Amino acid sequence: MIKKKCYVLIIPEVFPSYHTHAGQPTDFIAKISRNEKIHTISANFELWKARIDEVNMGLAYISLRKWSGRPYYSKQIEIKQFHFVWLELIQIDKYKTSESHYYDWNICEGGGIWSLEQVANNEGLSLYQFLRWFFPDELANGLHLEGAIIHFTDFRYMKRKY
Repeated sequence: MIKKKCYVLIIPEVFPSYHTHAGQPTDFIAKISRNEKIHTISANFELWKARIDEVNMGLAYISLRKWSGRPYYSKQIEIKQFHFVWLELIQIDKYKTSESHYYDWNICEGGGIWSLEQVANNEGLSLYQFLRWFFPDELANGLHLEGAIIHFTDFRYMKRKY
């Protein structure tokens, strides 16, 4: 039997230090089990595309994990394994005008039918939490996020599969 590769996705249990909710629980693990967090967004789409191609060919699997204690200094605990997952490309650009912030976003060349708030909710976050997670610098202008949406369920924003 061929041993499969394991690709690890660590699920953070608290908001990162740069977030306005720093140190507070994310409840992501409970939200995943209740299908309230149905995907995760990760940087480096091309890397994740190659990995997920291997997963979907049966050569690898995704191991969803959390830290048993202090991050990077404690053991990882596996929460769940995925042997087939969907992947979508997400692009978000942030612009700041004199009056407000403007976010332009796109999923797989046409995500306009879904609101950014819905994407945030599917990530297990409010829109405010989502924007502060991915765009922590409120004063910055011209920021760009391009990443991979890794789905934990059969839900997809677009019918196109990468």
